[in-house]
Amino acid sequence: MGVSACSVREVGRRARTFHSSPVRRLVFARRRTYRQAVTDSPRFAIPAYQRPLNALMRGVLKNRVLAKGPGRILLDVHVTGRKSGREYVIPVAYARDGDDLLIATPFSWARNLVDGGRAEVTLLGRRTPVAVRRFDDEAGAVPVLTEMCRQLPTFAAFMKVKRDADGTPDPAAVREAWAAGARAFRLTPVE
Repeated sequence: MGVSACSVREVGRRARTFHSSPVRRLVFARRRTYRQAVTDSPRFAIPAYQRPLNALMRGVLKNRVLAKGPGRILLDVHVTGRKSGREYVIPVAYARDGDDLLIATPFSWARNLVDGGRAEVTLLGRRTPVAVRRFDDEAGAVPVLTEMCRQLPTFAAFMKVKRDADGTPDPAAVREAWAAGARAFRLTPVE
């Protein structure tokens, strides 16, 4: 039994249509963009499960009852895109320093947190406005990164910072994390 030239052409046309469809291109372009453009440094890899995990954590951190567990180390930061004007909600690890909250990230969404600006956080199910203090320089960022690595072992592991037996982070590794693109922020609640 042979295959006619007409059926081969039809199958080839359908295959080209499927592989070059706008939806398929958009899906693969978004996937590529998410993995490549989210961080400015190759030091911090983004696992494939991060996007669905972030969506799950946003839901958990909104609920006051469910947020009691993960809310001890995670909060949602609500930022407005500089160019798009769209609101983004990103779950991040935080450490406390008195009433202030310390956060740090190597990812590009942090460009939307402007020094002296305002943002909002959802902490233990409550949305609170905060004043943002951004540290891009080594003198400001390294102490914040050091304190976060001291308080949060998982954050230290993510930043690839070794800790001593007593929990003190290695200063050279903290400086390397800063040099690789990690930026630090102090968020002060405002009334």
